[in-house]
Amino acid sequence: MTALPAIVPLLFIAIPQPARTITPEAAGRKPSLWADMREGLRFMLSWKALMMLAVVGVMINMLGRAAASLAPILIMQHFKGGALQLGWWQSAAGAGTVIGGLILGIWGGFRRRVVTQMLALILDGLVIIGIGLSPNEAFRLALVLIFFVGILEAIVMGVGGAMFQTIIPPEVQGRVFSLLMSVSQGLAPLGLLVAGPTADALGVSFWYVLTGIMIAVMGASGLLVPAIVHIEDRAYQQRPSPQTSSGS
Repeated sequence: MTALPAIVPLLFIAIPQPARTITPEAAGRKPSLWADMREGLRFMLSWKALMMLAVVGVMINMLGRAAASLAPILIMQHFKGGALQLGWWQSAAGAGTVIGGLILGIWGGFRRRVVTQMLALILDGLVIIGIGLSPNEAFRLALVLIFFVGILEAIVMGVGGAMFQTIIPPEVQGRVFSLLMSVSQGLAPLGLLVAGPTADALGVSFWYVLTGIMIAVMGASGLLVPAIVHIEDRAYQQRPSPQTSSGS
């Protein structure tokens, strides 16, 4: 039932099908997944600001997934809760995500989407730090904070997706997005590999504080890099055409 609202519009909306472009190196070769991923990587490496944003996205995905996986342990060990408290936790996060999407849909963000994304990242990091610093008896406070995490992360992901679709040429979006998704999913276990021993040694709360600090620092750093701040302004001037990116 929840899939129907996403499926039904596809019956009435025409999805653009951009012509597939072939670089000189790929000419004469049989199309393959690996070749497409190499083309996506080649395009990203030729655009430093885009590559930096992609690295930030992958890092946030690693940290966020690890923190989410440790949430049941945080609730049991730190807040002394059980299944009911975990249910409230997940409900609060889900409600925040829905409301964050509504806020972004109505507001739309600042003129520079990347500024909206970086500011939301900074706030998201600070809220996650607040969760890690919450006292054992302050579970209700943690519920409020995870609700705001849901709002902020919906804004971060929504703005990031819209921005990437705007600045990346349609003819190479599939290759770039498939590469980003593959790398994010492939590296996600590394976050757990680090988070597990860290949480065992220093506590789950410490991992939340560390995660929040790193996310906030990445957001603040993004605002200090002119190439990132102006990535939308210079998109059409900076990005190389797919036909020449591999040889430039």
